[in-house]
Amino acid sequence: MELGEISYKCHYEVGEYIADYKVDEVITIGKEAAAIAKGIQEKESNITTHSFTNNEEAIGYLENNLKAGDGVLIKGSRSMRTDEIVKALLNEI
Repeated sequence: MELGEISYKCHYEVGEYIADYKVDEVITIGKEAAAIAKGIQEKESNITTHSFTNNEEAIGYLENNLKAGDGVLIKGSRSMRTDEIVKALLNEI
């Protein structure tokens, strides 16, 4: 939200960067972050991507798909309230 008019470009470039690394799956939340998934996909990466419109959708997906031993990085601006995801996942442990 803080990036203004360069937001799409910056998110897309993050996706392109991630595509070069060994990552199994990337989940994005919100319109701007969907550009991360697009950057990954357009670089023809083998990374699976899922884009959700809100935290609740992402939480539901994660609760149903995470397995023991999976590593998760949750990153987002404060305005996206990604701390909700962390709290929900910690309650599942």
